[in-house]
Amino acid sequence: MGGQIDNFSILPFHKNLISISSHFRLQIGTLFGKLSVVLKTIFEAQATNTDGRSGHVKSEDGVLDFPISMPNSKGKPDPKSTNPEELFAAAYSTCYAGAVEAVAKNHNIDDLGDFNVTAIVAFNKEEEGFFLEVTLDTYLPT
Repeated sequence: MGGQIDNFSILPFHKNLISISSHFRLQIGTLFGKLSVVLKTIFEAQATNTDGRSGHVKSEDGVLDFPISMPNSKGKPDPKSTNPEELFAAAYSTCYAGAVEAVAKNHNIDDLGDFNVTAIVAFNKEEEGFFLEVTLDTYLPT
């Protein structure tokens, strides 16, 4: 499987798709050859979407069970629904907060106080296609 790093920016999702299995080897083409990375899965979750952006999503354990609706310029047509960008923002902010906690622990900081991470996910369109843009705002009390 090949990939490309583009100055650490998020590439349009229609150009690259990476599927991660329990143990995998990802090869990224570089100017100097190939870089191989071996990862071990610690945890895995599963959710299934039916009928796309105007459908339904449900996690394997049933905890997540939401209607999905495509937002329009006035917001969501169904206020009780969610959309992929909200779900991605929730997941990414939580994962990033966990990474912040792990880094703090590695630096012998046991209590970060009342910290938070907000992920802002934008669904964008350009000439080449659609892409996601993510901004992570992290608040760490002083």
